[in-house]
Amino acid sequence: MVRLILSNELKGSLRDRRVQLLAGFTALLLLLSAWSGQGTYTHLADAREQAAAKAGAEWDSLGAYNPHSAAHFGTYAYRPLGLLRMLDAGVQPFTGDVLKVEGHVANEALYAEASRSSSLVRFSAFQPALVLQAIVPLLLIFLAFGSIARERETGTLKMLVLQGASFRQLMAGKALAYWIISLGLLLVTVLIMAILYGGQMAWDTFALFMLAYALYYLLAALLSVYVSARARRSSSALAVLLGGWLLWVFILPKLAAQLGQSLYPLPSRIVFEEQMREDRKKGLDGHNPSDERRKALEEKVLLEYEVDSIEQLPINFDGIVMQADEEYGNQVWDKHFGDYYQTVQQQNRVIQWASALAPFLAVRNLSMALAGTSLYDHLHFQQSVEDYRRGWVKALNDEHAYGGSKTGEWSWKAEAAFFQSMEDYTYERPGLSWSLANRWPEIVVLLAWLLGAVGLVAFSRNLSVLDQN
Repeated sequence: MVRLILSNELKGSLRDRRVQLLAGFTALLLLLSAWSGQGTYTHLADAREQAAAKAGAEWDSLGAYNPHSAAHFGTYAYRPLGLLRMLDAGVQPFTGDVLKVEGHVANEALYAEASRSSSLVRFSAFQPALVLQAIVPLLLIFLAFGSIARERETGTLKMLVLQGASFRQLMAGKALAYWIISLGLLLVTVLIMAILYGGQMAWDTFALFMLAYALYYLLAALLSVYVSARARRSSSALAVLLGGWLLWVFILPKLAAQLGQSLYPLPSRIVFEEQMREDRKKGLDGHNPSDERRKALEEKVLLEYEVDSIEQLPINFDGIVMQADEEYGNQVWDKHFGDYYQTVQQQNRVIQWASALAPFLAVRNLSMALAGTSLYDHLHFQQSVEDYRRGWVKALNDEHAYGGSKTGEWSWKAEAAFFQSMEDYTYERPGLSWSLANRWPEIVVLLAWLLGAVGLVAFSRNLSVLDQN
C-alpha cells in the first residue's frame, strides 16, 4: 500500500505545474550557486597557486643572507582548497587561510574573503550550502503542507482510510514521495561535481556529505507531512511549518551564537595583544623579565663553554638568545592562544548542543566538517602552521648561532644553499574519522530527530482521522 501511495503521489506531484515550477526554481538556484561557487573556487585556487609559487621563488632566490634578517623577511603558509569548499565555504571566508611565517611573531590567518566584500555579501554568501540547507527544506514544506490537510478539507481522506489505506501508510507514502523529489536535487549536485571534478573527488567524503543532506530532507519531509496530517486546515499547516522553518534556520542559530558569546566572552583584540606583549616582556608570572632570562642564559652558556665572556665564545651567542626568546614566546603563545581557542571551542559547543533544538544547525555543522571548512579545521590549520613556524625559526637561529659567525657579527651571511634546503610548508588535512569525531553531537542529534519523526508517523492512529471534521 505504501508503494502504491508513493507512486501515485510522486506521479501527481511531478505532473503538477506548481511543483514543477518550485522544483525547477530550486534546481536553478542550485545551478547558479554552484556556478558562482565554482568561479570563486577557481579564482582562489589560481591566486593561491601563483602566490605560493611567488613566495617560494622569493625565498629560494635570497642568495647569501643573514639568518636573522631572513626570519624577519619571512614566508607564507597557504591552506589548500578542498573541492567540497565549492559547495560549502563554511567559516573560511571569515577566518582566512593564509598565514605569514616569521620570527618573533605567531600570526593569525590573513586575507579573509569577507573582509574584502560588501556588507551584503558578508551577510549571506550565495553558495550551494545555502540552497541545500535552507531552500530545499522550504521547497519540501510547500510540497507537503497540504498533502493530507487538503484531502481532509475535500473529504477524500476518510474515503482513503475506509478503503483500507492506514493513516501511517498515507503519511509514509507521501513523505517518501517528497523525499525522492528532494533526492533529485541532490542528484543535480552530484552531477555538477562529477562533471567538474570527477577524477579529483574524494568520493567517500562526498558520499557522506550527500548522506547527511539526504537524512535531513527525510526528516523535513516526515515532519511536514505529519504536521499536515494533524492540522485541521492546510493554511494552519503552512503557518506552523513556515514558523518552524524560520525558527530552525534563522532564529535559533542566532540565539545560540549570542548565547555562546555571552557565556564565554572573548577579550578584545587590543586587550589580547597587550596581554601577550606584557607576558613576553615581563614573564608569564610577572617575576621573570627578559633581562633576567638573558642573564641566566649567558651564565649557563659561559659555564658550558668554560670561558669568561661572550666574546670568547666560539659560537654566536646572539643566535642562542634569539632562540631562547622564541621558545619563551612559544610558551606565551600556548598560554594565550590556548585560552583563546578554548573559549572559541566552548562557544562552538553551545551551538553544537543547540542543534538539539534545531536540526538545521546539526546538518550545517556536519556539512562544514565534511567539506573541511569548519572552525575545527581552521584551528587545526593554525596549529599546523605554528608547529612549522617553530621548526623553521629554530633552523634559522641555529644557523645564526652555530653556522660559523661570532657574537656581534650581524652582517654575517649564510650561504644560499642553506635557505634553499629549508622545506616549504605543506598542509595535510586530518582524516575523515577526525572530522566526524569532532561532530558526534550533531550526528546523534540528526539521527535522534529522524527516529523521532519516524516514530510520529509509525504510531499515528487511524481513529484520529475519522474523528476530525
